[in-house]
Amino acid sequence: MITLFQKAGLRYLFTHPWQTSLSILGIALGVGIILSIDIANESSTRAFDISMETVTGKATHRLVAKEGDIGIKHLIALRNMGIDASAPVIEQNVRIKGKQDITATFLGLDPFSEADFRNFIDVKSRSSNDLLPVLLKNRDRVVVPGSFAGFAGLKAGDSIRIEWQGKESVVFLESVLPLTDGEKSSINQFLIADIETAASLFGTGRAFSYIDLILDERSTSLVNDYLEKNSEILLKSTTKTNDTARSMTEAFRLNLNAMSMLGLVVGLFLIYNSMTFSVVQRRKLLALFRSMGVTGKEIYTQIIAESIFIASAGTLLGVLGGIILGTQLLDLITQSINDLYFVTNVRSVDIPAESVIKAVFAGVMGTVIASIFPAYEAATTPPGLAARRSTLETGIRKRAGLLTVLSVVSMVTGVSILLFTGTGILLSYAGMLFIIISFALMTPFVVIKGVALIEPVIVKIAGGKARLGIRGITANLSRTTIAIAALAIAVSATIGVSTMISSFRGTVINWLEQTLVADLFVSAPGLVSRKNEAVMDRSVLKKIESVQGVRALDYYSEAKSTFRKKEVEVFGSGIHPSNEGRFDLKEGDATSAWKEIRTGKGALVTETFACKWGLSVGDEVDISTPSGNRKFRVSAIYYDYSSETGHIAIDHAVFSNIWKSDKISGIGVYLVEGADREKIRNEIKGLFPKMRSILIRSNGELRDYSVQIFDRTFIVAGMLHILSVVVAFIGILSAMMSQPPWECLHR
Repeated sequence: MITLFQKAGLRYLFTHPWQTSLSILGIALGVGIILSIDIANESSTRAFDISMETVTGKATHRLVAKEGDIGIKHLIALRNMGIDASAPVIEQNVRIKGKQDITATFLGLDPFSEADFRNFIDVKSRSSNDLLPVLLKNRDRVVVPGSFAGFAGLKAGDSIRIEWQGKESVVFLESVLPLTDGEKSSINQFLIADIETAASLFGTGRAFSYIDLILDERSTSLVNDYLEKNSEILLKSTTKTNDTARSMTEAFRLNLNAMSMLGLVVGLFLIYNSMTFSVVQRRKLLALFRSMGVTGKEIYTQIIAESIFIASAGTLLGVLGGIILGTQLLDLITQSINDLYFVTNVRSVDIPAESVIKAVFAGVMGTVIASIFPAYEAATTPPGLAARRSTLETGIRKRAGLLTVLSVVSMVTGVSILLFTGTGILLSYAGMLFIIISFALMTPFVVIKGVALIEPVIVKIAGGKARLGIRGITANLSRTTIAIAALAIAVSATIGVSTMISSFRGTVINWLEQTLVADLFVSAPGLVSRKNEAVMDRSVLKKIESVQGVRALDYYSEAKSTFRKKEVEVFGSGIHPSNEGRFDLKEGDATSAWKEIRTGKGALVTETFACKWGLSVGDEVDISTPSGNRKFRVSAIYYDYSSETGHIAIDHAVFSNIWKSDKISGIGVYLVEGADREKIRNEIKGLFPKMRSILIRSNGELRDYSVQIFDRTFIVAGMLHILSVVVAFIGILSAMMSQPPWECLHR
């Protein structure tokens, strides 16, 4: 049975609809942001996992070359050792041309080896009986998974124009494979063909991208013995390979999660505001109930029950809003992953039960925790004191000193975390949280001292009547301090995020202007925006140099290596001596550094790489190469913002000798003064007759393209601006609504 006291509590909620609605909105904001980012993260991660598992199949290991493709002789050697569970694969990222370009992975598979690995095409599958003869006979036929056919609007008999590394070709869709269970939540974006078709199409000859293996303990030992005699190949665990790819986005996802938690903190601050205001407004009523025999425990329980009611409504609204917002964020997050890391696409939105449970728990428990202090104060204040508003304001004034001390402690803690705990993302956010709490706790002291300072000035300007309004700020500290703190947090979040993004953006633009000094940039289109594959033959350098109006060339090649058991990027940089000064060095002397680099003893490392691995000028980096491990001295550290992981740069001649590669990833073309840029661009384009989609961009075009990628990456962070404005509005509006209207009239 509901008591009169409980009815009074419920009546308060329903007779103050705006106040209650604002409380619910505060919770919904925090819960919605957490759930939406969680949904977007989990959906994109699951799509990637399914895609990787589909390609990997049942393979336990993968045999790869340290550089380039792996020759057929290694497959023959495996079979001779009795390792029959071995399947060669040719894999190539392609772009399907159409009204809207679609990225996909072209898989060349051997039907006679696939039975133990994947269920796409194999000789033992009944579903492949009619299909295999056509795929084996024709060198232009492919099949696609059902999910991809539906997504891309493909049907059997369609011609598909594909593009890769600046080259183009046409293949024909022979059949659409049945839809699998995994494809219900992701798109298996594959074009699948016989391995001979892929070899003919991509010109790999008698070599493969990798060889998938299913190994037990005995066969693993045999392969390891084989590797000792063949240092040009590596054995990789498929689990570790997938984990490495997944870990590339770890920092990106962690930043999003941390931002969502910041949103929840802001939401909880609103809850504290709302519950405190509700107690302030009802102090006389609560005092009356206490004098009538209602115990402090009953009051405490009632306020907590009210908070649970509000939390339930806000959490429900937040979950619904989070699901809707998550679907919108998914496209943005997927685009950023495609820009920065690897190609992935999502068919549908996953709503993991654990994400919903986490959001619900955060909303309900967070609200209850935020309500404990105002509930405790209402339950323990004697009825006589509770009936007098002045006791509340006096209490806050007395606690201002203690709150200031706690503020200083919180500030010192936050600053110490930021200064002395390295560059960890979670610790950095923890430090920021302590600083935010510090400013909130300092509010009463700042308000009291601030009003004392500005009161004479305001009175002098506006007259004696203004004194009432100014003193009203300190006379109602229970309301004004919370509103000011809410506004301070909102403004600090807005300024902080805005400053961070604009500072990053300005730094990146300055770096681009300093780095992109060549007149033209030549590269093959890549599926990952910030990466260029090494596909241009080195012989093209002489051809470009022979074009009239070309003054000098810079060029580079990319390769993968291993440093301290982690995969890293190594650049082979061919820098014209006249352009050495364009590198902005953080550490090291340019003259001695370049002399050391050109002799093959030294290397440039980016600031991000040096920071990640704790390197300084003079240290050595020991990296694995196809020719064995090589050591390079860190000659200089330079600023570079093309990747958050950074890279090592060595002289291109040294790079070519080690990696035995004559392929170029990108070329910077410097023109003589007054040369016709467009004319030279067209002449260079004519040097690539078989690469019709080769990219030749001016420095301005490439700079604009890079800034577009940057802006897309920080779109989600920009959402915090909107949240902060809403927080400021709700905080101030809640404070004003907690003030009886007649007080304003008296003033």
